[in-house]
Formats: sequence, structure tokens, C-alpha cells
Amino acid sequence: MPKRVNLQDLRADMLLRDLEKRLKNIYGEKLKKILLYGSYARGVNDEGSDLDIMVLVDMDEKEIKKQQDKVLDVVVDLTTRYGIVLSVIENNYNYFYDWADVLPFFANIKREGVAIYGES
Repeated sequence: MPKRVNLQDLRADMLLRDLEKRLKNIYGEKLKKILLYGSYARGVNDEGSDLDIMVLVDMDEKEIKKQQDKVLDVVVDLTTRYGIVLSVIENNYNYFYDWADVLPFFANIKREGVAIYGES
């Protein structure tokens, strides 16, 4: 079972569990990793903080785009249901790690990100 993030905010924890389940339904075995980054990952979130998520999949850009409407529907539903703004970015797993030491945004996520699904 994947390591769980110990979040102070129970709603955020419930949202993350729900998100993981729904992303598994959308991507199936193509889902490789879900990373939480930003203020929640650093433990400095406050009441107005959003949940920043990087979803890494074994799909090319075209396949990822085909799933974006489904992912957007999930984001809107979960944001409404839990009252926490959810920011989700989908990316190819290999592309992310190939560029994680070059692109500052990816490097930051690699450094501070907490795996809520997939290997730590």
C-alpha cells in the first residue's frame, strides 16, 4: 500500500484519497505516480491553500490530452465537494524524470514532492 501523507487537514486527506481512486479509474495501469507538491507538501498550508498535484502517466501527450476532460470533471467535482481548490497537472512519467534535473519547475516538484500514489 502506498505511503500516505500525514495531513493536518482531514478534508485534504479525504480529497487526496478520492482523487487517487478516480485517477486510477481514468488511467488504469498507465497511472504511475501522483505527487503532492507546494504548501501542503511542505507543511505550510493555510486555510486558503490549494492542493498542487502532478500526475505522471505512461502515455504520450496525445493520449494525455484525450483524458483531460475526464480529469477536469474530477477536479471540479472534488473542489466543489471538499471546498479545497485542486490544481492538477498531467505529464508523461519518463518526460518528467528526464527533465527533472534541468527544468526548475520539475526540479522543485522532484525535491519537495510527496508521493501519494506510486513509489516514493
